[in-house]
Amino acid sequence: MSTKSFCCLTALLFSFLLSNTTNASHLLGGEITWECHPTNGQYRIISKLYRDCDSMTPVIYPPGFIQINLSNSSTSINANLITIYQINPGCYDPALSINCGSNNGAFEVWLFKSAWVTLANIPTSGLELSWGTCCRPVSTNLMTTDFRIRAIMYPFSGGTTCNNNSPIFLEEPLVGACSGVQSNFNHNAMDFDNDSLFVKLSSPVDQLGVNVAYTIGYSATNPFPDASKHSSNIPLTVNSSNGAMSFKSYTNGLFIAVLEIEEWRQGALISRTFRDAPTIIKPC
Repeated sequence: MSTKSFCCLTALLFSFLLSNTTNASHLLGGEITWECHPTNGQYRIISKLYRDCDSMTPVIYPPGFIQINLSNSSTSINANLITIYQINPGCYDPALSINCGSNNGAFEVWLFKSAWVTLANIPTSGLELSWGTCCRPVSTNLMTTDFRIRAIMYPFSGGTTCNNNSPIFLEEPLVGACSGVQSNFNHNAMDFDNDSLFVKLSSPVDQLGVNVAYTIGYSATNPFPDASKHSSNIPLTVNSSNGAMSFKSYTNGLFIAVLEIEEWRQGALISRTFRDAPTIIKPC
């Protein structure tokens, strides 16, 4: 997709998002990852939240920090807001530039990080780290509007020392796509420890961790429009080895998809990382 096309696309598609937003936070998804301290064996929790910043609507939520909840009933971990940055495409024509508050379409990322913490009692069933909120803008493929981002770590080799960095995504999400145009994209999942990664589609969950309800014709493994919505649609596929995704849709709307990365080491599942991300399909 050319820069010019994407700039024009984004200006159009966010008028759709703005008219369907039901909460001043405009939050659309996010992810949780973690990293190991190089010497003391502690963890640092990292979270990204994706937000529509097309309008200058005051931000109500989140504040300067979020609380990452732990499923083993341990005290929540505070993750402080480190920076906010835009993920808008650059345009060769300044008149087409896309910035927050300019009403021509914009997305931003809110990056949160915790202090270094010790995590003990990681159960064999897995320790889930999560954060949830209400009122995602109404999407085309989901009936549920509240959401929860999460990641799950599993014990490896015992002890309380951090011995595994979670996978991370080198690319920001594909927030916009042109209807009727083949879209090929890769979130570029990678792992610092060179563990084996398996990538697949998964279900979003609500604040309580329950799988969300889909509108008719959509599911966790079929979150984008298929031929039942338009005869020329090519449904979303994901390469399980490298995470490359491909689709073509003549059906417009806001679609939520969750990419799950399973991380394996020596035949054992050691983590599951979820990216809950929006894609808006609109004519270019």
